[in-house]
Amino acid sequence: MKTLRTMCLPQLLCLFVIISFSLNLSASIQTKNEENLEVIDVVGEKPLKYYRDQMKLAESNFYDMYNDLVDIKKFKINCRKEKPTGSHIKRKVCYPQYVLNEFAKITQQALIPKSQDARGLVEPFPTITGINESVSDTRNKSNDYMKKLLIDNPDLYRQYLALRKSVEMYKQKKESN
Repeated sequence: MKTLRTMCLPQLLCLFVIISFSLNLSASIQTKNEENLEVIDVVGEKPLKYYRDQMKLAESNFYDMYNDLVDIKKFKINCRKEKPTGSHIKRKVCYPQYVLNEFAKITQQALIPKSQDARGLVEPFPTITGINESVSDTRNKSNDYMKKLLIDNPDLYRQYLALRKSVEMYKQKKESN
């Protein structure tokens, strides 16, 4: 029995030394890894498209509520998708009905020949600048009507403030990019 104890004791002692050495080694490796650790901070930010989409949604909500409250048909806002000249990409544009009516009227007048000698020649088509000049009185009346609606309807006013806020936020984010 004594021989067994004497044999086991050195082996146990050797095993203990090996285990303690391996623990020390793993602890030193771990501290070296911690010293060489690289810290990376990740900062997330919403893309510009998010703010543009929020602006479009606020615009759509405001125009929908405004059109529901408007009694005068020519003051309603009509939105549609148009392709600008030279582009195949459609963009959403919104015009008051009185602008569209004036545009149609001037375009029809431009298509009608002024005399027999014209032989199919037409006058230049209207531009948005020319239309804006011819509807300035109606635009002033429309703006006054909108102010009255904003004062009388707190929900419309809240939609208007949300629209302005989203436009400002979009402009701010666009400038910072």
